[in-house]
Amino acid sequence: MDVKIIKAVSEWQTFTLQTPDLGFNLEIKLKVKPNDPLASADHNEERTSGQMSEYVRKCVLDSVVDWDLTTEGQPLPVTQENKDKYLKPLLGILIKDEVRCFGISVLEFARDWSNFLKN
Repeated sequence: MDVKIIKAVSEWQTFTLQTPDLGFNLEIKLKVKPNDPLASADHNEERTSGQMSEYVRKCVLDSVVDWDLTTEGQPLPVTQENKDKYLKPLLGILIKDEVRCFGISVLEFARDWSNFLKN
């Protein structure tokens, strides 16, 4: 049997968001940690169809451990406050050429253990 080693954090993953109102697409690079699909089950929270639950949103934000976001040319620290301020508003934006939003794409990436296997 082949034994695989899992990394604690992914390599850089690029997400391209559709932002037609800005006249260009927004590209964000993230490093994420694995997210256990059973630990982040969607607890059947009441919400309108199409809304991302607060619990799922929290799982997405908790998965992010690094990013390439800057402010005035300086790297923006990855803190919970900055995740809430800068990343959370982007979670519902669609991924370019896909029918999924950014938040769901990040969560699916974090739940796919093959993204964390060492070569």
